[in-house]
Amino acid sequence: MDARFYDDEMLTVVLQASEEEGRRRVLAQLPLSAALSNEEGEEFSWEPGLRLDQQSGSVPCQSLVLGNQWRELENMKAQFVAVNGIRKVACVLSGNLRHIRVFEMDVEDEDEEGGESQNASADQEVLESCMTGEGPEGKEEEGGGSKMEEQLESEEALDIS
Repeated sequence: MDARFYDDEMLTVVLQASEEEGRRRVLAQLPLSAALSNEEGEEFSWEPGLRLDQQSGSVPCQSLVLGNQWRELENMKAQFVAVNGIRKVACVLSGNLRHIRVFEMDVEDEDEEGGESQNASADQEVLESCMTGEGPEGKEEEGGGSKMEEQLESEEALDIS
C-alpha cells in the first residue's frame, strides 16, 4: 500500500493481506538488508515504454519474515504512512483521509529505562527528605524524628508488598 524510510537501515510499510485473509492491514518494519537481498540473482530489466504495473510479473520478489516488527491495524482501512525515525514515531492515515493513528515505534526500550529512572529519582527524593527531616515542601517539620520513622516504616511496607 505505502512505504517510507524510517532510518538508514529500516523501511516502514503498510501492507494489505489477500482477499482470502480478510483484507486486513498491517504496519510493519523491514530491515533494508533483508528487503534488498536477492538470493536468486534475478535482475529486473526496465522497459521504458511500459508502465510498472504492466511489468509487475517480471519484478523479482521474495518472501520476508516480519518477526515481531509488525502490528495489525484493526478497524482501519490504512492507506498511507509517514514516519520520523528521530522521534521514533509512525503515522498511519486511512484511505478516506479522515482517520489517523500515531505509533511510538520503540516503546519497550523507553518504558523499561523510564520506569527504572523514575523509581530511582523518587526513592532518592524520599531518602533526601528523610535525611534532612524536611517534608515534601522542604520545610522543617515539628517532631521530625517520629515523622521520619513513620515515613521509613511506610516505605518499607511498600517495598515488602
